[in-house]
Amino acid sequence: MYSINFRLRTEKLKTEKRKVYVRLKIDGVTATDFATSVNTTVENWDKLRQTIKGKTKIDLSNKAMLLKIESDLIDLIRDFPSKSAKEIRDLYIKKELPPATIFNTYQKYIIEKKEVWNGTEKELSKNTIQRWYNCLQHLKEFLKNKDIDLKSIDSDFANRLYLYLIKKQKKRNSKEKISHDFAVRNITYLNNVIDFAKSKLLIPANVIDIEG
Repeated sequence: MYSINFRLRTEKLKTEKRKVYVRLKIDGVTATDFATSVNTTVENWDKLRQTIKGKTKIDLSNKAMLLKIESDLIDLIRDFPSKSAKEIRDLYIKKELPPATIFNTYQKYIIEKKEVWNGTEKELSKNTIQRWYNCLQHLKEFLKNKDIDLKSIDSDFANRLYLYLIKKQKKRNSKEKISHDFAVRNITYLNNVIDFAKSKLLIPANVIDIEG
């Protein structure tokens, strides 16, 4: 017998949003909880149904992400019926791990987001996906196409990227500079990727967490 439950982080943080965690139990033994890449508020969390109440595009994406996590865990339990809850948890985490570099992790983040929405009514538009890839390209240019270890990213990394972007030309051979809003969007996407890396246990913390 097994059970897969989702719960919100209990500690109060500066931000209203809290991380959703997974608790896996097999044959009466519970593995250590692990974090997902999903965040939501206490008010938007359905504790009874263990899912998100909202119906915005982000809410629906997060719901789909939780369903996919549950489905992946069930597949592992069925494929390895003799393994313990801890072993299944470790298998899931290992399966999901991208190489611990910023470019590879960014790419894995985009692929996972695409997989969550693939074939659904809310399938991601090509424009949304292209924006992610555009922001990844700006990041590559900022790092001069040198992929770096996630652990080498410090708390000032996002600030340096922002200052680089607002001084950059919007398009080649154009005098117009990248706008503040576009630069902030790049930082927001980067924050999401680093948060994703934390949820996959690639790094211990999101040192650039813009949500506090």
